[in-house]
Amino acid sequence: MVKRVAVFAAFDANGKIHRYVQTYLKELKKFAQKIIFVSDNDISAEELKKIDAFVDAALCQKHGEYDFGSYKRGIAFARENRLLENADELILCNDSCFCLGDLSVIFNCSNNCDFYGATQSTEVKRHLQSYFMVFKKNVFSSEAFVALFKQIEKKSYATQVVYAYELSLTALLEKEGFCYKAYIPSNQGDNPTKYPVLLMQKHNFPFLKRKCFLNKKLNAEGMFTLNRYLKKNKSRFCSEIAESYNVKNIFFLCIIFYIKRLFSFLYQKHLTSKGKILIKVCKIPVFSWRCR
Repeated sequence: MVKRVAVFAAFDANGKIHRYVQTYLKELKKFAQKIIFVSDNDISAEELKKIDAFVDAALCQKHGEYDFGSYKRGIAFARENRLLENADELILCNDSCFCLGDLSVIFNCSNNCDFYGATQSTEVKRHLQSYFMVFKKNVFSSEAFVALFKQIEKKSYATQVVYAYELSLTALLEKEGFCYKAYIPSNQGDNPTKYPVLLMQKHNFPFLKRKCFLNKKLNAEGMFTLNRYLKKNKSRFCSEIAESYNVKNIFFLCIIFYIKRLFSFLYQKHLTSKGKILIKVCKIPVFSWRCR
């Protein structure tokens, strides 16, 4: 049996542990012998009781370094407590997704590679997306891997974290001679998580990115298409999804989605392929700066 240690990165502004996180951790526990839960916020002992059955350690303190800062702390804890000595694989994952299916489809793609994950994106540059990655022992024990996670530091913007760590991680490991696989590879210049219904229908994909409910650019199929699919095929998860956004029904998320779409016409901020943050007003570029 493959022995795995998982670091699960989380954040909730109100210090809550939602049901969807509990569901995710319950599924993850089927594949990881040890789970280290790391949150970028304080969480009360009462809230932590919700995940007692699934996690082996919980590190809950504001650090402001986003998910990679949580990964850094979880990896350090695992090394200090000798949890990685007998581990074959290290999982790094976070709460940016709803887990709506069986994770075995991801782990089944582990042959003939040194690290692997759920999806590959080529939207900015080719890389393994950081919301679910798995590293074999030769990788997580390597000097390059250890050095990268030791030097993670606080950044002002999430986009800076993406450029400094997520986009560079795959390239760094490939430069060291390691090879990787993604359960869902990417067409040139695209991000497969923007097509959640297609992924779930065609590939039995277990994840649904939470940002699909918040950003038109991250849900190319539209909210009403996603809403219909969930109600028909994943109805038992609908209440968990709605609860995580503090609404009673995911139909209200459709309304919020299209209101946000209207306002996005007035103001946009996005990361360009050249590594700049670009501000647009009414679709007209007005300001940009380099984020790395």
